[in-house]
Amino acid sequence: MGQIGRCDDCERRIDKPADPYCNKKNTHPKPDAAQQIVELIESDLTDRRGLRQEWEHIDYDIQDEIRDTWAELIRKVLKGE
Repeated sequence: MGQIGRCDDCERRIDKPADPYCNKKNTHPKPDAAQQIVELIESDLTDRRGLRQEWEHIDYDIQDEIRDTWAELIRKVLKGE
């Protein structure tokens, strides 16, 4: 199984929604509601003193896993599970 490529602008996987500041958003799929909420949470988290640097030290694959897990948890809540 091949590895999914990453956007050369925002470094996110090309099969996932783009970083809000990505100049190549059209190469990524549009985010669903849960992914939009995750983006807002991540933005808030990384806007806090010291946390941006910590987040940026986390491996890109792990960041993807965290975003995917958060989105799945949000979807469960929205479905009433």
